[in-house]
Amino acid sequence: MISIAQAKALRSGQTVWLKDAWDANGEPSHARVSGKVQTWKTRPSDFKVPIKRGLYESGYITHSNVSRFTLTKPASKKPAKKKPFVPRTPRPYYPQYGYR
Repeated sequence: MISIAQAKALRSGQTVWLKDAWDANGEPSHARVSGKVQTWKTRPSDFKVPIKRGLYESGYITHSNVSRFTLTKPASKKPAKKKPFVPRTPRPYYPQYGYR
């Protein structure tokens, strides 16, 4: 889990890891910080860190979702095994009905 002080110290280009999300190949998902941290004088406990994940997905790390991220890479997860392909048996042909 990232603390609020660690989140405010993040810089553009740093990588943060999602604690509860994995890619299809079992690797933990990661996001890159894509801008500078935004803070407010009137609310010193609030912050907003822009992140970019993948090609099109972007978002923010805020004080409400900071517990979903970590600075260290979590353990990999084995990908789910795919069931083997079993070809279907062909349907019988019924000439009296004109379809299979």
